Amino acid sequence: MDEDIAGATMIVEIFSDLLRYQLYNPDEMVPIEQEIQCINSYIQLQKLRLSENLDLKVTYDIELKDQKIYTLWFLPLIENAFKYSGGKLYLNMELGKNGNWIEFYIKNSKDSLLELNKFQQGIGLENLRRRLELIYPNKHSLIIHASDVDFKVILKLKYA
Repeated sequence: MDEDIAGATMIVEIFSDLLRYQLYNPDEMVPIEQEIQCINSYIQLQKLRLSENLDLKVTYDIELKDQKIYTLWFLPLIENAFKYSGGKLYLNMELGKNGNWIEFYIKNSKDSLLELNKFQQGIGLENLRRRLELIYPNKHSLIIHASDVDFKVILKLKYA
């Protein structure tokens, strides 16, 4: 912090925005634009931390504007992508609209030293599955595929 006061200040502001979003919007429906802002803030933090090792591609469908969804569906998947990636990190993320569905796709490199079953040991994906069943019963699809070199997730949510 002493070496880069402006950078440290910016990081604290981003963390504050993320925390505020999580605290004041739990289990509320928000316009997808707010969720995209949250994603962008988190990615901005990761870019600061991993600038030299990050090969990042993020695509948002311009049709995503006023659709309302419940909060914090994509952030756990994005956190996992950054967490479980290896040395040279690549991450491809797409968020789009298809009819009445919001479709989220994320693919990331995987550290070859991590065991394949390690991805299923955490509670994040299990909590996401439970939350989907409670909040989007019969209105969601979650596909997870892990290989030796990468990890892919497709999450689809039906909005009203």
